Amino acid sequence: MNKNNFFVARIDNSGRTQSIYHHLIQVAEKCWQFCGKVGLEKWGYAAGILHDIGKYSDDFQKYIRNAVQNGAGRGSVHHSIVGAVEAIKRYGPQVGKILAYAIAGHHSGLPNGKKRHAGDRSALSWRLENEIKNIGDPSRWKEEVGDALPEIDPEQLAPWFQN
Repeated sequence: MNKNNFFVARIDNSGRTQSIYHHLIQVAEKCWQFCGKVGLEKWGYAAGILHDIGKYSDDFQKYIRNAVQNGAGRGSVHHSIVGAVEAIKRYGPQVGKILAYAIAGHHSGLPNGKKRHAGDRSALSWRLENEIKNIGDPSRWKEEVGDALPEIDPEQLAPWFQN
């Protein structure tokens, strides 16, 4: 973990903070357990690590540090799309896209894949293309948890798609 900076994931009502590092590891371990029940523990671990990496952005850090004092609106800084984009980059269009749905929807529910109409901004395809443009550089996550991402074999999908 970066000893010089403390990246905040959340602040509870009493003002206690949780680092992003600890939050990601704890969530990844829980996801490992849940997904392990169907043999996809590495998928769960990857989703757990990636789900909040967007919180490393300067915009999110400013928001979270000021939220308690100024009452900034919950959800006013998007962060989940960063992990969705990274999942596709790292794991490709099959595994990555499946992970991206879970990661992008971890606050609001699973998004539609494609836009239903011209103004639809909830679809994953729109979010992957547009929301990422408005998020500052969150790449600091790689220093703290980048090495924790497991390799995933896409062939693990095969049993799920057999007749």
